[in-house]
Amino acid sequence: METRIVKIENESDIEPAVKTGTGLLSQGEVVAFPTETVYGVAARADLDGGWDELTRVKQRPLDKPFTSHVGSVEEIFELVPLLSDRERRLISKILPGPVTIVFELNKSQLEAVKGSMEAKLFSRLYFNNSIGIRLPDDVLARELLSGANGPVVASSANPAGEPAAYTGEQAMSYLSGEISLIIDSGPTRIQKPSTVMKISDGKVEILREGIVDKGMIDKALRTKVLFVCTGNTCRSPMAEGFGKSSLAKKLDCSIDQVEKKGYDIASAGVMALDGYPASQEAVEACKSFGVDIQEHRSRLLTEDMIMDADYILAMSPSHLSSILSQVPSAADKIHLLAPEGVSDPYGMPQPTYDRCAQQIRDAVEKFVSKLGIN
Repeated sequence: METRIVKIENESDIEPAVKTGTGLLSQGEVVAFPTETVYGVAARADLDGGWDELTRVKQRPLDKPFTSHVGSVEEIFELVPLLSDRERRLISKILPGPVTIVFELNKSQLEAVKGSMEAKLFSRLYFNNSIGIRLPDDVLARELLSGANGPVVASSANPAGEPAAYTGEQAMSYLSGEISLIIDSGPTRIQKPSTVMKISDGKVEILREGIVDKGMIDKALRTKVLFVCTGNTCRSPMAEGFGKSSLAKKLDCSIDQVEKKGYDIASAGVMALDGYPASQEAVEACKSFGVDIQEHRSRLLTEDMIMDADYILAMSPSHLSSILSQVPSAADKIHLLAPEGVSDPYGMPQPTYDRCAQQIRDAVEKFVSKLGIN
């Protein structure tokens, strides 16, 4: 077999290379391509020719499955349905990137997949109720995978026991005469194998640490909730206090341990002045529910806070609009705390604050109940 080499010298070379690669994949051929870590070799899992050729080239035993390669996060959610919000957020934070995720599917997920996929394809993508998935952080790789018009499985381009291929020349030395095409874009950016992690029943385990280390994954796993009002001295501090209290009960820990359990709860104001305490009326309203917010100090909402949060809960539509005007791309994570909004009690008597606190507490508890904490 003659192996064709397509070199990528500049950005304009990517589109024709991808077109050639996807065309061959759709014919059941095997193609080598670069990722940000190593060169890989791929085939369409739904085509017998491609599957058989890739198995031959890699001399793959039946008990060592290939890794599914995808071009977008949405494709992951199709292959692994019914993920929790926490799992979906983690995936969206770390991918695309040099991480391979092994998903161990539960009964409901397996039933959902089997109900929408032919048995032969299922047996090729899933092994022992698990599937390994890679979404590379490389433009050419993602375009190739997205344009393949079918499920792609891949492995590293090197034979077992040989060093990984970090350049097109290395891939050629391993695969010349064995496959149809090698797309050569020069040395890979990272030149280190991907981190391998496992997700099972909401638990995350690192199976092989690569350039993405445990600290990075732990940071991505954190759930960050931000409550927003105007001056950050009454409504949002009360929501922050109730948020920590409600989570502590849900997690069966003290309020001081909520952060250690992976939850960052904070508040800010769209027109706040930094450093002011919560109003005395807000302090008293929370105190009646056993929540202490005396140590709270106000702070002005910033773009960095918006970008960093996983959930932003605004007290009123005007706050929601103000947040969106700062960071329009954050629309998917901004919500009203209560559908009807929470009216500002500023300047009103204590009973108004008490009613406001009750409304906020009820809304916060409803929000926490939807976080999927067991």
